[in-house]
Amino acid sequence: MTDSVNPELIEELKTQKQEMDAHYAHIIATPYNSSQQVKEMQRLVVKTATSLMEHGIPLTLPPKERSITDVIMNAAGEVGMMAGSSAMAQGISFVRQVKDNVQRSQDKQEAGIPDDSELVGEEIIDIYQDEEGFFFVDEEGVLIPCDDYGNPLED
Repeated sequence: MTDSVNPELIEELKTQKQEMDAHYAHIIATPYNSSQQVKEMQRLVVKTATSLMEHGIPLTLPPKERSITDVIMNAAGEVGMMAGSSAMAQGISFVRQVKDNVQRSQDKQEAGIPDDSELVGEEIIDIYQDEEGFFFVDEEGVLIPCDDYGNPLED
């Protein structure tokens, strides 16, 4: 059994696709001036959903698991749309910081490090491994036994 699709709906969808293509062409040509295009694209997505529903097409969105990053990205996007591109850049920077903090917390949990532990000082060191275990070389050239994260082992 095949459902017949109203030709009027097909024409509406084709027109909306052409409009969306035009918006993408504008964004590709001038990405730094795309705020209005993005706003129009959001409006067009709603218009497409409305057209489908008006023609009796059942439209249900699958439930999506939302992560912390999703929520923050949506918020940053909305703030950027309201406040302008500099706020958007700050929002994206904030999102990256939060994402990094969440990842660090997850890494700590996987490593068995308590969440309430604090990073006292951070520096980049090279960690080596031999048959006795892990070690790094301090500024004075002394070999310091450590765990695989570079934390010195107590004697």
